[in-house]
Amino acid sequence: MENNNKSNLPLIFIFVIIFIFIFFMPNIIKLFDRDPETISSGDTSKKSHTYSPIEENPMYDFATDLVINYDGVTIKNFDLTDGFSFELINNKSTSLTNNDHYFLELYDNDETLLERLYLAIDQNMAPATHRQYAFSSKQFNKIKLVKKNVSDYPYVNKELNDNNEYVLTCIGKDTYIYTFDSNMKLNHIKYSYIENKTDGLNYMEDAILYKNKAIELDTINGVDATYQESLNHFDFLVLYNLSSVTDKKIYNNKVYPLDTELKVVSFEMNSQEYTCE
Repeated sequence: MENNNKSNLPLIFIFVIIFIFIFFMPNIIKLFDRDPETISSGDTSKKSHTYSPIEENPMYDFATDLVINYDGVTIKNFDLTDGFSFELINNKSTSLTNNDHYFLELYDNDETLLERLYLAIDQNMAPATHRQYAFSSKQFNKIKLVKKNVSDYPYVNKELNDNNEYVLTCIGKDTYIYTFDSNMKLNHIKYSYIENKTDGLNYMEDAILYKNKAIELDTINGVDATYQESLNHFDFLVLYNLSSVTDKKIYNNKVYPLDTELKVVSFEMNSQEYTCE
């Protein structure tokens, strides 16, 4: 009889183990289902979102009736009739400023980035206000609206010149030459624009406009503006010594204030249809 009891002990032990495992299985499952960060910290209030990412600024197939809503702004009313234009609306309860760096990114069908367009806000945009943007004609298939911080801008690798300065030349329909000190901080800007009589039908109106602009700018401290007209064209030249400028009204999305970083000027100007080197 004693031998029979001993022979049953292993069987009883197995049943006890199975019973304990079944009884505690729900707790075991919960333990392994928890966020590793939660387990290590002991904070059970944390939830893991690893398996359900949310894309806040998705890429869209482009269409002229597309409406993009992202980060409190709306982009709509796309028009390809004469270049590439659209409207930006501020849906926030606060004004947009030049510290809000929005970009439209244009892609092909393979989602290769073709071009980035900077939606510069050089004057504060009050809530519920609209602003129109216009660029040259574009060929693309997909589009994405993003917002960047200056810390996101890539570093620009340039060499100092013989004057211990960095120089960035940006060429588009006009030319900006930016000069930076040895710490890559902006201190001078040279702007030049040449218009030929054969360039368009508005030559005379443009000549008067730039002549008056030169007179106005030349009265500002730290700014030297000149207008010269020849037989077939006119030249408009502006030199900015930013350390002497006292009128902040001259600043815009291309005329940057003193001590602006080189990478900021390079990234934003390259996104405004300029080629900068």
